[in-house]
Amino acid sequence: SSMPQKGDRCSLVALCGNRIENSRINKVTGVVLETVELMEVWQESRVIFGRYKANGSSNIQPAEALMIRDATPPVEAIPIYFTKDGCKVGDKVKVAAKEPRYLILAHRAAGGFGASRFMMFLFAKGAPIAGNDAVLVKVVSVQRPSGGATIYGKAVAAVRMEDVWIQAGTGGLYHALCDPQSLAQVESEVERSDECRIS
Repeated sequence: SSMPQKGDRCSLVALCGNRIENSRINKVTGVVLETVELMEVWQESRVIFGRYKANGSSNIQPAEALMIRDATPPVEAIPIYFTKDGCKVGDKVKVAAKEPRYLILAHRAAGGFGASRFMMFLFAKGAPIAGNDAVLVKVVSVQRPSGGATIYGKAVAAVRMEDVWIQAGTGGLYHALCDPQSLAQVESEVERSDECRIS
């Protein structure tokens, strides 16, 4: 194949791993983050390098790509919404979902395909990290106007995220597994509460 040229468009890939056989790498795996434009191309010792201009279309940062898993999340997995400020237990929560990943969250939080055992999601302060706490939000209602979704809920409890990952094919939607014992009482209370209203 010919050497890439300035102005060419190519895929920006975050490397997730490789397989080595006979002291040589024969398979590299990665995740495509976005399509970028090459601003400069050069070659050093038979290796081609490039400087690119990103368009910012990806929600996934290179470091986050290492957290991506292809498998369908287990039934115990809870989707995560996060902002820099987070929320507090007792808060009334309103999430205006427009990004594809949060439209998926709205669908799952309301009991749709791939949903957790009960209608809730985690609200984290900052990017989710295993070992950190997040606030469990009970979904009260989901409204789905054209082109988006609005989730209304109540922050019911703080829980520890024991495992955190991004599900492949969701545009960067985080999921977490939490301590089963800390969830047991919350789950019982949520199941006794009013059902989620979807409109």
